[in-house]
Amino acid sequence: MATETVSSSHTEIYDSLPYYDDDLQKFPELKEKVDREMARELVQPTSLHPNVPPPIQPFSVREHIFLRVCVSNILTFFGFRTTPC
Repeated sequence: MATETVSSSHTEIYDSLPYYDDDLQKFPELKEKVDREMARELVQPTSLHPNVPPPIQPFSVREHIFLRVCVSNILTFFGFRTTPC
């Protein structure tokens, strides 16, 4: 079986280089803009977006005769209950 030797003088390849972001120190007006944006985003909204629908109002089956009859029929059919809801 033949084996190949790898040269010990290989160089390592890094997939990314270290990066240091110092734009806030270079551009003081940028720091002010960032601070304003952070303050704006941290404020909790007082109302929902207009496209958000209102909350669903739950209802009781007992309040709706048609639903009560349908649920009663389904439960009776599957053998869960023999009396109406």
